[in-house]
Amino acid sequence: MTTSTLVHEATDKYKINFSQKDKLTQALSARLINLMNEVLSGVSTNEEVVQLLAMTDTECLTEVTLKLSQTRARVTQRELEKLQRKLEVKERFYADLRNEGGLYKANEVSKILGVSRQTVNNQREKSKLLAIPQGGDYVYPSFQFTDSGKVPYFEELLNEMKALSYVSQTSFFIDEIEIETNQYRKPIDMLKQGLSQNHYKQLRTQAVLMGKHIAK
Repeated sequence: MTTSTLVHEATDKYKINFSQKDKLTQALSARLINLMNEVLSGVSTNEEVVQLLAMTDTECLTEVTLKLSQTRARVTQRELEKLQRKLEVKERFYADLRNEGGLYKANEVSKILGVSRQTVNNQREKSKLLAIPQGGDYVYPSFQFTDSGKVPYFEELLNEMKALSYVSQTSFFIDEIEIETNQYRKPIDMLKQGLSQNHYKQLRTQAVLMGKHIAK
């Protein structure tokens, strides 16, 4: 497929999708186009273009964000590196969430739990659900649910860490910990597969300690 064909197909697809969107979404689309034009105006060599084309979508988006920051703010190299580290951390965080099953919207959670969306919101506010702010709303890591409800003991452990950020809470459940000498498991896997009372007490102790240590 030639470059010309790719451009025409992308343009035609965009025109069709744009015409079907509401006015607010069209306004956002126009804003994103303006931002992309601003980024492209700062791409001065074919080598830079080739490098961007060779990247994955996520890598390309990260690089575009860095270029936009550099163009607008004339930031130093040190500031750019700091921003890049933040973007890479965020990228890894969402990659980990994808590996653990992704994210649910509130309406999907309400169906799983068999409750109203308002009840979902109430549970989120009471730290009974792990939620991540996104676009003026919240999304919910799917690993905290089974097909018919919440993972056993998840709510109790989450409650011990309600003062922590959603990043720290997520990390507690999906990062491996040493449960016996040289034996490592993810807390969320232990909860889903069933655990002894001793292991539950061990997890709860670690949740309490984490909640007190990081919240200071």
